[in-house]
Amino acid sequence: MKIRPDTFLPLRFRRRTDYTLCCVTAVAALLPLSGTAAESASPGAASGLAHVALRMTDTEKALAFYRDFLGLPERFRTNKVPGQPNVYYRRDGSPADLAKQKQGELMLVDLRVGADQSLELFAGRSEGQPVLHHPALTTPDLAATRQRLAPPDAAVPPPARNDNSPLKSFFTRDPGGTEIEITGPREGQPASPSTVSELGARLESIVYPCAAEPALVSRFFSGGLGMAVTTASGGITATATNGDRLEVKTDGNTPPTLVFAVADLEAARQFLESRPNRASYEGAVGIREGDGHAFIELLAPDDVRIHIAQKP
Repeated sequence: MKIRPDTFLPLRFRRRTDYTLCCVTAVAALLPLSGTAAESASPGAASGLAHVALRMTDTEKALAFYRDFLGLPERFRTNKVPGQPNVYYRRDGSPADLAKQKQGELMLVDLRVGADQSLELFAGRSEGQPVLHHPALTTPDLAATRQRLAPPDAAVPPPARNDNSPLKSFFTRDPGGTEIEITGPREGQPASPSTVSELGARLESIVYPCAAEPALVSRFFSGGLGMAVTTASGGITATATNGDRLEVKTDGNTPPTLVFAVADLEAARQFLESRPNRASYEGAVGIREGDGHAFIELLAPDDVRIHIAQKP
């Protein structure tokens, strides 16, 4: 397929639960519409983006883009075994890891973005399924965030998971039905080629569609998650305490967009051009200008848009 990034419109640089949409809407309706900096600093407020999970039609094709071209190193894989806890392993790890590969079926591949972020690629996207599985927000206090999402007379989100997963977390849903994972803080790891992308990028923003009333969306992210909310073109922008953002589009079927921030945009362009499998990506890797920002725009598998922009 011939990829034509020049046809894209520039964007402003900016799971498993039975918790139903109607319950979340009830929570949102009881929460005050805020969006101030003071609200975003209150107890239980979301502090940043932990990861984003995408459903992949072809996992190997996705890995060829995100891991082999974009340069996000693979951390581990997870197999799903019916009736048993998930099995975590490294594909090229120890003999014990190699033995785990034979258990169950591949569920996801986890790629490292930076010292404290990752990209999860879920296998087996079926026709008609949204490509966005869920974004994940970090909070310094899971219990306080659960309390924010459970005011009196409203449904309480399901308990935090208690399995062998690397992070303890729980899931809720935004008013449009998209799952949002809430995780505890992840400790950073020393920078090394095996744990941090050579691209040197941070996942700074996620753009995704949400078919719901903007007022409900605003109340969910401001009152429920303590994020600073502002009105943006076609939706709202919810900002965590560290500046990471969710740009929620309520005016249509916006394709998911991942915005990565780098310190040197030209160095990022040269890095991508020099990748061993550069030829596998048919589009141009050039720096463009839009809305006063310079960025590189790429098209990933399953029509996910990638923006790489320079930090202010």
